[in-house]
Amino acid sequence: MVVEESQSTFVPIGVSQYQVVIQVHQEPLSYYRADKSLDETTQPSPAIGDIMLASYGGGAWKAITVEHLVKTP
Repeated sequence: MVVEESQSTFVPIGVSQYQVVIQVHQEPLSYYRADKSLDETTQPSPAIGDIMLASYGGGAWKAITVEHLVKTP
């Protein structure tokens, strides 16, 4: 996943938890079988707006949930 953009104003939603609007896209992926043969590849996805609920603790950010702002086909 590549983060294209994020909202700089973090909205607090609880103790050490924040709501952030982000825009991400998925890079192409390749899936391999146990015998190392190629099973399938995916195409890159377009950038999509998401809303993420995240927490900060122990010196690191952790995504709690990430949901699309609009339904994708």
